Amino acid sequence: MIPSYSDSEDPRPLIYIDQNIIDALRKGAYVFEKSLFSERARAVYSDETLREISRAEEGGGDAAEFLSVLKDLDAYHLQVQLDEQFAPTGNAIIQSHSPYEAYQNFALQRDLDYLIEANLLVSRKIMGGLPELSIDDIGEKMLEAFERNFRPLDEAVKNFELFFPNAREEHPLIFESLGKMKGISVDEYKEILKQLVDSLKNNLKLDESDSGVSRYRDELKLSPKNLNNIEPPQVVEQVWQIISRDESIKNSGITIHQFFGVDIPNPIYTGRRNFVSEQVSSIYFHLNLAGYYPDKGLKKRRRFASSFSDMQHVSLATHCNILLSSDKDLIKKAAAAYEFTEANTEALLLSTSH
Repeated sequence: MIPSYSDSEDPRPLIYIDQNIIDALRKGAYVFEKSLFSERARAVYSDETLREISRAEEGGGDAAEFLSVLKDLDAYHLQVQLDEQFAPTGNAIIQSHSPYEAYQNFALQRDLDYLIEANLLVSRKIMGGLPELSIDDIGEKMLEAFERNFRPLDEAVKNFELFFPNAREEHPLIFESLGKMKGISVDEYKEILKQLVDSLKNNLKLDESDSGVSRYRDELKLSPKNLNNIEPPQVVEQVWQIISRDESIKNSGITIHQFFGVDIPNPIYTGRRNFVSEQVSSIYFHLNLAGYYPDKGLKKRRRFASSFSDMQHVSLATHCNILLSSDKDLIKKAAAAYEFTEANTEALLLSTSH
């Protein structure tokens, strides 16, 4: 769904700008009149953009250079919209304010990133990273992060809103994280983790030091070389034709929509189905896992973080008309996911070659 914003009657398309485009503009790889661009389109960035800028700054880069590009583009800030119970609504809020202020506000919520990163350890393991950690080790780290961050939701909300009256609008990711923790005790989280660990061991057959991506592809007879020969339309359907030949998949009775996470209850908010943005994330992840224009080097922490951000960008761009990126692999997976979910977003590849 294309969200409303202050100039909802504005005919200019909303263009979600991938981080590599921002970086290329910073380096002068593209030469165009930024004011002319803003006359014809509405550039959009998100908190995931700010997270990538923060990582660049941690690596010795200058955040101001990236933020300057967003300012020159008159870019709008996109955030997930939450309801009164701090749960995502499936829509987004797009606001026009200084990217410098947005970045400063974003920095206030970085204390929660270690919890987010702990919850990503499973995905890193599946994609071939963390050979030194077993699934049990990862479960322990996730529990440690949860216990360290746990406190009653009502107290957290009251304290946060006391110091930041506009917190719900300015820091939606914090409220989303608090909302997900609502009603979950440490003991309940331990049980969730136990089920997760057991499921990973049984379904992906991960042992104490193994990673699952190669084994997954081998068992389903998936080859990136062959998958990358698939041409649109109906990429997801064509990938499914290959996956569903496996006897265990056939015998399971699972459907294409269930396998790719489209027609399933949301794992956190079980009373509803996944939103389109969430469906896109799931499809993108499964295409990556299967080997369709897969991200490489995911054993390295920084590369995995970039890959996860790519998935987030593709998901958040469902709230815009266009996703613009110079990453061919990202665009291929995004286009396939948008087509299958019938998202109203077009994935466009912008080459940096002259």
